[in-house]
Amino acid sequence: IEIRVPHFGYADRIQEIHIKVIHILIQLIEKEMVK
Repeated sequence: IEIRVPHFGYADRIQEIHIKVIHILIQLIEKEMVK
């Protein structure tokens, strides 16, 4: 028997962090392009 629910919860958190980081990077790039 394998319990995978905690793993998926952990992966979701990592995905959320990745999305936030990518968002910040895009905002920084957009600011640089405006200059």
